[in-house]
Amino acid sequence: MGISFNGNDTRCCVSSVDISKNRLILFSDASFGHDIHPMAGGFVLWMNGPISWMARKAKFIPQSSCEIEVFGVTMVLKEGEFIKQVCDFLDAGLEAPTACITDNKAARDVIMCPGATKRTLHFDRWLHFARSLHLNRAIEVYLAGTDDMMADGFTKPVDKTKFLKCRDYLLTRT
Repeated sequence: MGISFNGNDTRCCVSSVDISKNRLILFSDASFGHDIHPMAGGFVLWMNGPISWMARKAKFIPQSSCEIEVFGVTMVLKEGEFIKQVCDFLDAGLEAPTACITDNKAARDVIMCPGATKRTLHFDRWLHFARSLHLNRAIEVYLAGTDDMMADGFTKPVDKTKFLKCRDYLLTRT
């Protein structure tokens, strides 16, 4: 098994995502309820190969699963923006917009709908980063089913079946 970058392989766990050779695809997930300070993480795909991953413990106590999921999306978007800058420097010719995949509908809705509500007021300052990318059409946010979220292995303990599914999605059998 190994990592390969194959732009001709057009597989994605979310069927509505337009896969193209030079498009970044970001996966974000978070665990809520397992610990006081839950984990958030994700990875970045380019040409169907993983080029970056991250997993961090939140330094705050989230009040909802939406809050920790938005934190995870923001974290992976920052990584994606850095990778886009590197690719621009290397003249890789990335296609826009970047696809960002999450499995939390509330987080997706909060990012896509500008404005603060009573429930989002306490975390809207760092949320503006994700919203501004969406409003500037730099990202498209997609919703994946829980079974199709390939970033689960970075944020929570998973059973063997889910682990193998996530591993096989990221690695190529040779």
